[in-house]
Amino acid sequence: MRENANAQSPQEKYLAAIEANRKVNPETIEDLFSQLPSLKPDQLLGEWNGGYFDTGHPVATQLEEIKWVGKSFKTLEDVDPVIVERDGKRVS
Repeated sequence: MRENANAQSPQEKYLAAIEANRKVNPETIEDLFSQLPSLKPDQLLGEWNGGYFDTGHPVATQLEEIKWVGKSFKTLEDVDPVIVERDGKRVS
């Protein structure tokens, strides 16, 4: 049986959803995330730029108000889950 050459991988679907930059149904995003491969904890280490899908949830406005820019995984036990921008710098 031949696979569809136009079929997108879960990773490609995820990137397409980001690039579309439009409101999306929460169930659609949940389904998409469930298709992505799992990560090993050490793959999370480092500085991460944040983003969110517009599902209409009110937390999106709050993230914009505090100028949330990401997360910082210093070690597996030392994590700053909320990094914001202040005076052009990332701070927790």
